[in-house]
Amino acid sequence: MKSTFLKVMAIICLVLGIIGLVASVFALLGAGMLAGGVGEAIEEAGLTVGEDVVAVAAAASGALLVASIVLIIESILMILAGVFGMKASSNPAKLGGAMVMGIIMVALGVISLIMSATSGTITWQNFTSLIIPVLYLVAVFLFKKKAASAQ
Repeated sequence: MKSTFLKVMAIICLVLGIIGLVASVFALLGAGMLAGGVGEAIEEAGLTVGEDVVAVAAAASGALLVASIVLIIESILMILAGVFGMKASSNPAKLGGAMVMGIIMVALGVISLIMSATSGTITWQNFTSLIIPVLYLVAVFLFKKKAASAQ
């Protein structure tokens, strides 16, 4: 017994996870360059700036660093979901891991949506970021139901 829907969603998760991982690694490198380069650039330019400018630059690079680490974790989870989904798409006995990954991805999406709503930065992209995890989880539940009815 196989699930094409789950396999397609798993492939999408793998591709998006890999793209996200590459992008977040570049962002992480950029945060490091920003943190290290601000003070050096100011000194090379011979500028005298207040501590406020340096503090703002340090805070921005720190925020980028934290965001990059969160994106790396989310990307790794998306890749794992893809791997679990691929394994489960041809073996209903392995649906447990795929279901756990789907629930984790949806929960992270909901948390992100809540955080955006409370900070006043909610956009349509916040809602679209939930589409893939929800469809993945739907695919898992549909295959689980199909496997249960076949027995």
